[in-house]
Amino acid sequence: MNKIFFFSLLFSSLFLQGQVNLTWGTYQKTPDNGGYILGERNGALISVLVEDGIPYLASYSTENVVAENYKELVLGSRAKIGGKAKSFTWETLKKRKDKSKNKGLYYEKTLIMRDKIVIVYYTKDKRIKTYNAQMFDFEGSPISEMTQLDKFEEKFWQSSHYFDLSQDSTMIYMFRQPKLEKDAKDKFFLKIWNSTLEEQNNLEIELPYENKSFSVRDYYLTSDKQLLMLTQIDIPKKERSKGDPSSYFKLINLNVSAGELVDFELKLKNRFIRNINLRFDENENAYCVGTYGDEKSGDDLMGTFFYKLDYRTGEVSAENLEDFSTELIKKMNNSESNKKRNQELRANINLKQVIAKPDGGNLVIFEEEYIQVVTYTNSNGSTSTTYYYHNNDILVMNLESSGDITWQAVIPKQQVSANDGGMYNSFYATFYNNKLNMVFNDHIDNSKSNEFGREMDVSKASSMNPVLISMDMEGEYEKINLMDFDKGRDFRMTFNNARKIGSNRFVSYSFKAKKGCCSVGGRSGTSKSEYRVGLIEIQ
Repeated sequence: MNKIFFFSLLFSSLFLQGQVNLTWGTYQKTPDNGGYILGERNGALISVLVEDGIPYLASYSTENVVAENYKELVLGSRAKIGGKAKSFTWETLKKRKDKSKNKGLYYEKTLIMRDKIVIVYYTKDKRIKTYNAQMFDFEGSPISEMTQLDKFEEKFWQSSHYFDLSQDSTMIYMFRQPKLEKDAKDKFFLKIWNSTLEEQNNLEIELPYENKSFSVRDYYLTSDKQLLMLTQIDIPKKERSKGDPSSYFKLINLNVSAGELVDFELKLKNRFIRNINLRFDENENAYCVGTYGDEKSGDDLMGTFFYKLDYRTGEVSAENLEDFSTELIKKMNNSESNKKRNQELRANINLKQVIAKPDGGNLVIFEEEYIQVVTYTNSNGSTSTTYYYHNNDILVMNLESSGDITWQAVIPKQQVSANDGGMYNSFYATFYNNKLNMVFNDHIDNSKSNEFGREMDVSKASSMNPVLISMDMEGEYEKINLMDFDKGRDFRMTFNNARKIGSNRFVSYSFKAKKGCCSVGGRSGTSKSEYRVGLIEIQ
């Protein structure tokens, strides 16, 4: 039987007293691209950053989180920029790029495999992009030449492609979905390379969804070469009855080796799926989790659902759904809803994480998230638009291995930011010592008063205070401050790009409170900020 817990906050003001340790590195300038910690190898944290077009390997000590080594990643001999294949240095390429606008070599992505680093680059000539890759060891030495992966025309905002690793990190794949042409069936391309960059598969797959909007919500390549895609397919208005949903969801499974494609429609009896996500837990079990409503409730939500399934056959081995109780709805109502106390939840509660528990169950974490767009018109008739990013309450759902939902718990949170993509909002969660450990930015006054009443606005670093929520497996939690109160604080901490390092450690970042920069590997305008890496260790 479902139980919902709304426990009073068990506050702990213990700062770094045996429950959580936070170690900061030194500040450094934000790079032009990259810079995030990719993983831990040989006792060091590995990062690849790009500065002035040149990629560098940075190794951070886990003792003091200081970058002990920067090494330029040397180009291989097959780097070809408008001429015969030969070896180039980055300085040579930079000079060529300056002379010829579209003849440079550009950084695309870094992938970290079990025993090597793979960097993907591209060249562009008008709309034609050529993608290349090169492999390095964890000391920064090249272990392959530059290898061409693919070449195709890419029109701005009219196609999409993604380079990623298989679930077991032994294969690289590229998924590409071109623009849907009129009176044509949708299709996608899939290429797979092994750990030595040898091409294994090159497929063009046509899908039976003619003249219908087809979008891929999630995709994964499993270790046994099954490409899974959670897709949303729009239903034209003339083809649906009044009250029917405007789209439906399918799980598409491509057996890469056989070239065979099967799909399974995902649906609930007497319910309409409002939001659905495909996730794999740490044991590579596949799940579909989301929220649902009915045909009379518009965008309102009725509850959450859970599938555990065999992705090869589509057979559901566990299924459960749970309506939101009135008490939970009242608890989940955010600052906007508090003014009117709706009896329903709007469809802006999104799945964020599925965490596997040692007992075979899962913790499913949702967050209320939406964007508010406000356009202003001044007396001269000029307009300006501001995007407000809201990340509010967190809903935790506990699942047993059977799929039964045993409890749901709400962690109050109110965050808003403007024109920054929500860089300092949201949370990061990990499971350790039979507890769910979650970090996010709270308003500093909430920490002082032991409440969650104040909305956290990231426009001022002095109003932000990062906290750890430690939740046991009965749904009770305590809040622990990661840092001492400091109204004069001049940096902001972000958890959006946090990465797990070991069973009880993860890394995050903080930025100097300087306008104009909102991420490690990106600029806003011409200004650059400073950032540092933080290592958080749960005791």
